[in-house]
Amino acid sequence: MRGATKEITSPAALRCRICGTEYPVEPLSICEECFGPLEPAYDLAAIDGAESPEAACDAIRPRFAELLDGFERPEHPESERAIILVDVSRVADSCGYGVPLMDYVGERPHSDLSSGKRLRVHGPGAFRDYQAEKNLVSIDGLPAVELT
Repeated sequence: MRGATKEITSPAALRCRICGTEYPVEPLSICEECFGPLEPAYDLAAIDGAESPEAACDAIRPRFAELLDGFERPEHPESERAIILVDVSRVADSCGYGVPLMDYVGERPHSDLSSGKRLRVHGPGAFRDYQAEKNLVSIDGLPAVELT
């Protein structure tokens, strides 16, 4: 049996994804050494029971609400999903200089409309039932949704 998992609510440092240089936690996003992206780095060794990826995920999960602060929240909180960090090293397309400039103007209403319908048709436990059936583990087999 694993030991109790200590909650981690903030990173220990910022670490460059490319060269590994660490910085104190402050509003930085680019490494001064190689111009690579900075990501939060957690002291996983300090977590009791962090001998597995599952234990590390359990310890970091409380940050979900903090990370969502920068996004519009859905009308139906049951429909909140996940935050995914994507490692993008190059973005390109075949349009060259012909790519138009675009502005973010807001969220599409489809998600909230669909969520409202799911709750009306299937009742208040609709999202929990769906998550229990489809989202308990990620595609790589790690725990994905903690049902309470």
